[in-house]
Amino acid sequence: MKQVSRLHKIVIVISLCLLVQIAIAWKLWLPIGREFPLVSAFSFLNFHYGIFVDGFLFGLLCFSIAVLMLRPFSKLWISIIKIVLILLILEDINRLQPWVYMYALMLLSVAVYNPKENEQQVLFLLRLILAATYVWSGIQKFNHEFATEIFPWVVKPIGMQEFFTLHHRLAYVVPLVEILAGVGLLFKKFQRYAALLLMAMHFVLLIVLGPTGNEWNKLIWPWNAALIIILFLLSKDEEYSGLAISVRPLLKSAWFFVVVLLTCVMPVFNFIGCWDYDLSGSLYSGNNPEAMFYYIKADRNNMPLSARHAQVYYPASDGEFLMIDQWALDDMNAPIYPEERYFKRIAAGLCSKVSQPSSAGLLINEKEMFTGKSHELTIPCDSLVKYQ
Repeated sequence: MKQVSRLHKIVIVISLCLLVQIAIAWKLWLPIGREFPLVSAFSFLNFHYGIFVDGFLFGLLCFSIAVLMLRPFSKLWISIIKIVLILLILEDINRLQPWVYMYALMLLSVAVYNPKENEQQVLFLLRLILAATYVWSGIQKFNHEFATEIFPWVVKPIGMQEFFTLHHRLAYVVPLVEILAGVGLLFKKFQRYAALLLMAMHFVLLIVLGPTGNEWNKLIWPWNAALIIILFLLSKDEEYSGLAISVRPLLKSAWFFVVVLLTCVMPVFNFIGCWDYDLSGSLYSGNNPEAMFYYIKADRNNMPLSARHAQVYYPASDGEFLMIDQWALDDMNAPIYPEERYFKRIAAGLCSKVSQPSSAGLLINEKEMFTGKSHELTIPCDSLVKYQ
């Protein structure tokens, strides 16, 4: 029996998890009965394909991923997946989830090279994508919000919330370990220890965020499981020759520089607002902006049914807030793409539903990098009309 290579196994894991995650958030991809709006990636290309085209693209995507499990190195099927994903993301930016971005870069790395002849080069690129993701994810978590709010909530299911609330500075050990382990993946001497640390981290995340814990964001459960398996397969790489030797043959490849640009360089620009959060490893960092739509209580029945229990009532102002990210999770089983330009377009649609636009609008809670200080930006419906 022909032995299945590690790269073959990794592609199967990616394909299987893609199918599982698409199934969990099927409304994200096939908007039947979905109330959360489709938000096109570019405002000047504001369009919707319609349910029949969406259905065809959804079916083609799932079929192509399933075929990839049988033919993991097929450039044809990876190309089809790439094209379909681009078309679907152009229609709705919320489909550009962090896991979609990571998987897409990995599969494209497989398609660019001949895995049978250049398996070590492809494995190194996968290792580089993971390493850069962990490093930037760790850097993003070096802020007060993560230490005082996010991490104590994360560890609540294992009874550690009160401890880390009182000793929040200890939470900074988490991003430090994540950064060091990410870097360690690139060095032959440390790769196995780094992989073990990261595998343990994902295992704990499965416990605290999974059905036995906070039961939050079902989409990341299979993602964490997939990363454990991928890290395990990469850690068994006895043929890995190390960072310097692995990079040398890739210097002639344009795709290598694309990967370096997207995963290592561009996240720097997130700190000055020129690169998106979900492409910069900011998941669960506490840095992401949060958006709420405010309106008077009398307009409650004008809000989408799927968002009803996301409201918070403030008696003093006779007003309510719709948490937009919670609405996305409730309706699609997927978080919103957290960027101000998309918040405005979603809020503009909600403004058209209220009876008193003058008493409604968008409230964005922006966080400062590293300090975690919050700044509220209020945009009334009158100023959101141009985004409709």
